[in-house]
Amino acid sequence: MPLVFAAVMPHGGALVPGVDDDSEHSSTELTAAMHEIGRSAASARLDALIIADPHGIGLDGAHSVTMASRMAGTLGLNSLEASIDIALAETLLSETDERIIPAVGVTAEAGAALPMEWGTFVPAWFLSQADALASIVVICPTRSRGLHSCVALGEAIADLAEASEKRIGFIASADNAHAHQENGPYGYHPSAKIFDRSVVELTKANDFEAYLDFDQTLMDEALPDSPWQLAILTGIFRVVPFKTRVVTYDCPSYFGMMVAGFDRIEA
Repeated sequence: MPLVFAAVMPHGGALVPGVDDDSEHSSTELTAAMHEIGRSAASARLDALIIADPHGIGLDGAHSVTMASRMAGTLGLNSLEASIDIALAETLLSETDERIIPAVGVTAEAGAALPMEWGTFVPAWFLSQADALASIVVICPTRSRGLHSCVALGEAIADLAEASEKRIGFIASADNAHAHQENGPYGYHPSAKIFDRSVVELTKANDFEAYLDFDQTLMDEALPDSPWQLAILTGIFRVVPFKTRVVTYDCPSYFGMMVAGFDRIEA
């Protein structure tokens, strides 16, 4: 089966009901867009879902891949558990080993669940609301190897998906710049608005390769957590062409969030 689903989903906790009672931190537009992505995932009838999460189990020098039997977490009033597709994770690790991409499997004690923090929880919760949450594999990309290692990881994901008998989807869990508010935890920098505007424009234009061209100074000033996951998406789209179907952006708090859904381009 080919790769059948791809999306960018942010992980701001306020998007999930019962997490943040401050309406100024939520966004009706983003919440509606997240539900729409969930419905798209349901239509794709996924057998497995790979999530690239910047807040997962981070390793210095290697991408981490979940290898326990399940993940579980709580966010506000909500709890969620998902099974992990260990066979798919093993296939991914085999692919990365053959391509000399640094990747390491992470597991838990026998029978224990790996923690599902907000970077996985938020997109997974919206898919669960549409009854679309399949077995998952969560990747935490390392930043120490640069964006091109993430691109290679994306190419490996696309190749294994195309060779699989499973219907596989991919989500880049990503928030954009975190320096939008003076009173926010990271302060204000005008580069935040520049970075977010660029990501939205590039996504609308299907110019995914340009995700790799962001100036390091701009990223250091804007403080996004999205470039590494977007680089994985770039690698996937090099192998399996997709086009942007819908983009929704809002910045209800100190960090910007973009929801994007993509459609596969059939030959």
